[in-house]
Amino acid sequence: MNGSGVKRLCLIIIVGIVLLLAGQGWLIMRLPDLDGGTPPPADEPEFPQTEPAPDSAGFISVETLKKYAQEFYVNTEFLNLIFPDKIVYKRAGVIYYADVDPTLAKHDYDWQRLTRLASRPVYADEAGGMHSLLGIDVSFYQESIDWNAVAGDGIDFAMIRLGYRGYGTGALVLDERFLEYMAGATQAGLEIGIYFFSQAVNTAEAEEEADFVLAALEGYNVSFPIVYDFEEIAGANSRADYLGKEQVTDDAIAFCERIAAAGYTPMIYANPGWFIHEMELPRLEGYEKWIAQYYDTPFFPYKFSLWQYSDSGTVAGIRGDVDMNLAFRPAPNP
Repeated sequence: MNGSGVKRLCLIIIVGIVLLLAGQGWLIMRLPDLDGGTPPPADEPEFPQTEPAPDSAGFISVETLKKYAQEFYVNTEFLNLIFPDKIVYKRAGVIYYADVDPTLAKHDYDWQRLTRLASRPVYADEAGGMHSLLGIDVSFYQESIDWNAVAGDGIDFAMIRLGYRGYGTGALVLDERFLEYMAGATQAGLEIGIYFFSQAVNTAEAEEEADFVLAALEGYNVSFPIVYDFEEIAGANSRADYLGKEQVTDDAIAFCERIAAAGYTPMIYANPGWFIHEMELPRLEGYEKWIAQYYDTPFFPYKFSLWQYSDSGTVAGIRGDVDMNLAFRPAPNP
């Protein structure tokens, strides 16, 4: 066995010991993905090259475990299991371990009540009754949709992309399938929510995006939230790159306040790493949150009401993959 193989074996043994000591057990976890990923960029912080010595009891230190996790690009779902007091996420190839903020409101979900029926998650209340709704989110990429077939396949709601701001031009654009999807989902009896892909660079643009959304929604019944979705553009330069946490948060709040003033429920979409690394999360305490985390169980301690659990779902009436979501509590208009 070569040196790399020895290190891999050591990592698995170390993680097993940690899990046993934490009372987790082997049957609830999956082996880490030790082969995937790319090395972190040169400008990111590096882990020390020398290994800390074992402590007096002979155990390897937590810092050594973290170093090996970085070296072998261990997946964060696995790491969240063994660091329950942290929120573990990756940014630009680097694994971060964020402390849980004790001042922020936490969700009260009991993940023992999260089960799966035909591979789809279901959350039950204390009496064992249904306490969740199954949904999809769609844009023109899904092309033509048979909405009656979607409804017949157990889908309760659809989050429909209304439009987006161009990451290069800054132009506001209505999604090519928005009108078609709204008509189809409404006719099929689905609950409907809306999301807008933002590239706002200031609060004036965020408010402009909200006004664009509100104008397009005239005459429609929207019972689920209207969502602010701001993301980085992979592999391309965006006009909204490098805004900073304060500005990104200001823009999200400006959009949400405009939506709330019109009588709708605003919501913010992001993955946990984006919420923590790119936004000022304490300032967003009063807004509904939609998290994206493709794990068996979401590792996000703060309040949220919608979970995007997969980007590769299969639903009747839709060709190809579709994003899948679970609403733990329906969020109708007030």
